[in-house]
Amino acid sequence: LGGHLLVSRRRHLAADAARDGRLDTGDLVEVGLDAPEAAAGKGRLGQARRSRAGGLGLGDGGSRNDPFGNGQNLGTWMGKILRIDVDHPADGKPYGIPADNPFVKRAGAQPEIYAYGFRNVHRLSWDLTDGTMFGSDIGMTNIEEINIIREGENYGWMRREGFFENGITSFNLPIAEHV
Repeated sequence: LGGHLLVSRRRHLAADAARDGRLDTGDLVEVGLDAPEAAAGKGRLGQARRSRAGGLGLGDGGSRNDPFGNGQNLGTWMGKILRIDVDHPADGKPYGIPADNPFVKRAGAQPEIYAYGFRNVHRLSWDLTDGTMFGSDIGMTNIEEINIIREGENYGWMRREGFFENGITSFNLPIAEHV
């Protein structure tokens, strides 16, 4: 696919789930993004429960060592978790941007960004009792992380991977890592 990322929304019908778990594929929203490189550019869509806006995890777009500096750059979606609202399109986009996203009013930042500093967010999931978001981040060589995702927080890539830091200490640490 040449590094092109595509997000599609499929609305899950409660009546179908009770019957056979089918999805309604007639209601799709597509958001395209050209990634500079195919590796570490894969995106994963997570769906929040009930009426919460969904989360979308995107890799940094580079093969190794974040060659484009995307993880720490708020001007790009790459290396971020985005939060968009596919049920309320706005401003000519096939989705809306929740007004309380942390970077909506920051000059130069993409308003869709919810959290940043990731290499390749692989999975997002939510605790169904309290809504806590968890994300796994695939490391470059030896480290895989599990993080509690918090609004507006920096998770450190490329300056940190797992618990290993490269001289910068103002990042959220993962709750677990696997070597």
